[in-house]
Amino acid sequence: AGHFYGGGNSVHQNALNKGKHVWETEHYLTGGQSDFNVCMQLAKEVSDAMNNQFSAYFWWWVNDGQSDGTCLVNNSGTIIKPGYILGQFAKWIRPNANRVTTDYNPTANIYVTAYEVTGGTNLVIVALNMATSQVIQQFNIANGTVAMLEGYRTSSSESMTDAGGYAVSAGSFTAPLPAQSVTTFVQTG
Repeated sequence: AGHFYGGGNSVHQNALNKGKHVWETEHYLTGGQSDFNVCMQLAKEVSDAMNNQFSAYFWWWVNDGQSDGTCLVNNSGTIIKPGYILGQFAKWIRPNANRVTTDYNPTANIYVTAYEVTGGTNLVIVALNMATSQVIQQFNIANGTVAMLEGYRTSSSESMTDAGGYAVSAGSFTAPLPAQSVTTFVQTG
């Protein structure tokens, strides 16, 4: 377990070779997470950690009694954007889920991780669009049978909003990924 201050978001092969789990336990992003550009940096950091075979990414402060953006909820207990960004991962990727192989960066500014979740839905895909324009992205699902996925999105104007259903045909589906957004696709059928 460690923090990302000064680096550390990389594959820790020595720990993995010894059968250890690697956890990120604290990292404050300069600028305050109430700035949506910083929220997207947070999303990318979590995505990178998952791609680097981390087992967990912990947020270190839920509510600090301030409204400086370092927390996940404001003083009234209302979820703010960093909470929704982390929710794109945490709500559907639950303990005992396993990350599955993906083309992590299939298109410029697009980052994709996927997970097999036991005890409920079978597949969860988290896709980030770090670009300033929308991308229409094709997703190919190998070694599995998926008929339908439901999308949920957080952007500067959305907060884990239902983005609609996506039918999978011949192991493939296409979805719009709006600029500066995180979309989670959850298997429903």
